[in-house]
Amino acid sequence: MKLSSLGLYIFVVCALVIGTPALTFAETAKIGIVIMHGKGGSPDQHVNGIANALERDGYLVANLEMPWSKRHEYNASVSAAEEQVDSALTKMRKQGATHLFVSGHSQGGGFALYFGGRHRVDGVIGLAPGGNVGRPRFSVRSWVNSVARARKLIEKGKGDETTRLMDHEDRKVLSLSSSHPTTISHGLILTEQ
Repeated sequence: MKLSSLGLYIFVVCALVIGTPALTFAETAKIGIVIMHGKGGSPDQHVNGIANALERDGYLVANLEMPWSKRHEYNASVSAAEEQVDSALTKMRKQGATHLFVSGHSQGGGFALYFGGRHRVDGVIGLAPGGNVGRPRFSVRSWVNSVARARKLIEKGKGDETTRLMDHEDRKVLSLSSSHPTTISHGLILTEQ
């Protein structure tokens, strides 16, 4: 397997996480990496270069479009996003992957950390994991008010309607689903109640 500088970086991270001697690891491991874009992005934005470079270097790559993409605008629950990632990992296992990693940029990085804490993977690679609730623009009060408003809409049977609600960046329209009630958790991801 020929390694580019990006591939070498991923290889070193994988070797450190797995604890396998570097040369043996490079010669024998088949590595699968799920890559997730940031909020409002897509697999064709910001992460496509990384995904393409890794594929060229022989890695199995799943560059997913997640529920927080611009096209989807949070149209699925966190458990559905977890199932999407898990399905990609299962497919890579069937393709012979012996080591599996989840990676993401910005909000995708936050979700990779979340997923890696709840599921068995060999490692997590966060590329500038998003969400800075400490910056002055973030308002806990208005965020809490949005969560309360979302709950009221769901109670009134309007959970499938799209409405403007606060997220950690104060700029996202979220779609609520009465079949999958959601709240904003830690300003990064949507979690089921």
